[in-house]
Amino acid sequence: MKELLFASFRGIGQVMFQRNALSGVLMLVGLAIGSWRLALLAFSGSIVGTICAKLLRRPNSRISDGLYGYNSALSGLAVGVFFSPGLFALGLFFGVAILSAAIAMVAEKQQRLPVLTAPFVFATWLTLVIAKLWNPETFLPTLSICQQVDADWIGAFCLSIGQVMFEGVEKWTGILFLLGIVVNSRENAFYAVFGGMLSLAVGFLLADFSGFNIGIFGYNAVLSAIALGEKNWKSFVTAALAVVLSVGWQWLGMESGIVTLTAPFVVSVWFVVAMEQFKQAVSWNKK
Repeated sequence: MKELLFASFRGIGQVMFQRNALSGVLMLVGLAIGSWRLALLAFSGSIVGTICAKLLRRPNSRISDGLYGYNSALSGLAVGVFFSPGLFALGLFFGVAILSAAIAMVAEKQQRLPVLTAPFVFATWLTLVIAKLWNPETFLPTLSICQQVDADWIGAFCLSIGQVMFEGVEKWTGILFLLGIVVNSRENAFYAVFGGMLSLAVGFLLADFSGFNIGIFGYNAVLSAIALGEKNWKSFVTAALAVVLSVGWQWLGMESGIVTLTAPFVVSVWFVVAMEQFKQAVSWNKK
């Protein structure tokens, strides 16, 4: 039981690349400040993904690191965000959590591109489509965003981090998420701040203040920066490129009416990684 709990806490931390149970606990506390229900769904999702990995005999080291919990945690959160509480939502919760864990296990067999949160995105998109066709009345009403005439830079920065786990109201959630990163990696914390700040600068040029202030243009950027940032200038530049791309993809997706989730983050990082692999292949062929 202790192993399961620690792996599940690390699964929450791994949403933001932190292999640390304390990071996961701090992030859960941050979620609970905004919504205890979402915190419960996130942790339960991480437990479901971890148990699935154990049943399917995945490597113990990867299970312990929480690598099978984070996609399921995000999927559990998505059910709480999009659907009314009830038996149908409960069934969707288990279905999408298990599906995202299964996709992650299959996806990790390839070595060319990092798995990231792609399983969560694909599983949740499929769930949304099925629910829309089968039982559309279970969807929660779409929240309208109040028009705002001024930019709230500090609030937008905090919510850019909090929106990684769907928190677009409570600023303390983002602060605790950042603290959860700091206790495990100051380098990752630096890039989380960098990604959040750069995304605000780009988002300020693209969006109205309503979307800007709730951090909707920053969460993919935060993840992109953490994913690619290292202690050298080359990775700093590639992280910055991925951040700008993620904001652009987010804007384009929203303008097209797409529920983007973390797809802009995944696509941006994949693009940068594929570009680097292409450059290496060309360089090798020249030799």
